[in-house]
Amino acid sequence: MIRGLNLIPLPFLGSGKQVFFIAMKSTDHLPILAFDVDGTLMDHRDTIHQKDIELLTMPDPPAIFVPATGRSLLAIRRILRSFGICDERPLRFPMVLQNGALIYDPGEVKLRRISFDLPLQAELIGLFKTKPDVSFLISVEDHTYMVNPRPFGLNETRKYMSEPDVYSDNTPLDACTKILCLCEDPEKILEVREMVKDFNLEVVHSRTTMLELNATGVNKGEGLEFLAKHHGWNKNQVYCAGDGDNDLAMFGRFPNSFTPHTSPANIQTAAKFVIDTRQDGLLTPILKAVS
Repeated sequence: MIRGLNLIPLPFLGSGKQVFFIAMKSTDHLPILAFDVDGTLMDHRDTIHQKDIELLTMPDPPAIFVPATGRSLLAIRRILRSFGICDERPLRFPMVLQNGALIYDPGEVKLRRISFDLPLQAELIGLFKTKPDVSFLISVEDHTYMVNPRPFGLNETRKYMSEPDVYSDNTPLDACTKILCLCEDPEKILEVREMVKDFNLEVVHSRTTMLELNATGVNKGEGLEFLAKHHGWNKNQVYCAGDGDNDLAMFGRFPNSFTPHTSPANIQTAAKFVIDTRQDGLLTPILKAVS
């Protein structure tokens, strides 16, 4: 048995248990590459470089690949399937999803879920109704609800491969794992940030038109750290890549950080390495730097 890893008999783009075992052997010596998806693995044209696809589909990969994203499991599965990286079977990657609210082991084995406190969630929803120009996407793992559905919010949500139910006061709502605030007017997003500043929340800007809310203490860096402790990974063995404010928590907790050349200036300043992804994609340059 490999330390900290469960060998799950799930075939992946191959024939049976042997392929999965080969992919997981000797992982104590493999680098761990944790990467954001939007704007990092997937460029601003919403494409994934062919070299990255080849690496992510290798039966015996040269690294442990860890998607670390604000997206849900359902959305990640749909994206990877659209590029031929997976099929209908459970994903073979460890994953940090919804900014760390959900942590998965290979085979989509859920290790952890951190949700909002229900009274806090109800108070926030009451405040959201006072901002009718802003759409609020409430995620309960893979199920989504929208407060104040507006064209911009709905269109952005569909880009993230989600079709939300419209929230009403009669909606039976479990504790949510993430809230996404969406508006084409950046000033209104700033107003929302000001509105929630006194709440005990994790708040990050994805873009000027998008604000992400998680329960206190939940972020990608903490989530990746949880996964590293679970598997016994040395922090120097972990290499993280991202292009947004929600990736800075990973950069702050792990010494080896990368960002694409297309990322904003503040992210390039925070990262240890800036890489040009045009020729070889994201993962190959990181592996070269590691070696």
